[in-house]
Order: sequence, then C-alpha cells, then structure tokens
Amino acid sequence: MEAWPAVAFGWPSGFGGAIFLLAGIALRNARVAAVGALLSAGFCAYIGMNPFTFRLMGPIALASNILSVVAVRHRATLSACALLLPFLATSGYLAYTIRMS
Repeated sequence: MEAWPAVAFGWPSGFGGAIFLLAGIALRNARVAAVGALLSAGFCAYIGMNPFTFRLMGPIALASNILSVVAVRHRATLSACALLLPFLATSGYLAYTIRMS
C-alpha cells in the first residue's frame, strides 16, 4: 500500500483538521481545536514540501493553527478565527489550483 502518505498527510488530514479546528472555535473548546491542529500538521508538512510559495505557507499555516488553539484556550474567538485564515486560504488556493489544472 504505497498510497498511505497521501491519505495520512493529504486532503483527508487537511479536511479533518479544518473541521476540528472550526468546531473547536465554535464550541470554544481548546481540546477539540488541538485535535484539529494535530490532524492538520501532516497536511501543513505536506504543503511545506512543495515549491517556494507553498514551502513558506506550510510552516506559517501550522504555526497559526497552534496559535489559534492558544487563542481558543484564552477565549479569544475572533483572534482564533483570524489565525485560522492562513491555513484555510492556503488549502483553498491549493484546491483551486488543482481543480483548474
């Protein structure tokens, strides 16, 4: 089974991480958001192995996801949402790019 890295670190990891991060923010539960950040870590690392622009966005998205969990823990919902934007924007742009090619 040679497809396990794509399944573990690819789109399922990104979607699952986004769902848990958004649920953690909506529920104001840092543990749920932390699960989302942990799930999305593989996707962010996978993004970081791409060409230059995405090489920068992978670690930035991972760091912003971790900071979003910290913001949820401190009940700063608006900051948590703002910190989630680099991850969601990078994922959305990557999905758009793949769809258009």
